[in-house]
Amino acid sequence: MDKIKQEIIETGKLMYQKGYNVSIDGNISVRLPGKELMITATGTRLGFLTEEDIVVTDYAVIYFTVQNVQLPKRCCTRKSTKSGMM
Repeated sequence: MDKIKQEIIETGKLMYQKGYNVSIDGNISVRLPGKELMITATGTRLGFLTEEDIVVTDYAVIYFTVQNVQLPKRCCTRKSTKSGMM
């Protein structure tokens, strides 16, 4: 797990250096074997991550929570293209 955390930290640094994110924009996550997810904590600065900023959680809990949230329809709409979903 420490190797995965180090890869997340390095990815955050690279994204920050290339200007892909600023401040506390977004998260980095990795799906682990079973039903676990390793993810950067909310509010962390991706360019300056530490191992303590990365948490492991149960993927099923997150999936269940998202499924029960009412989102505006425009957030959930996907456009169909000849090459597949967009």
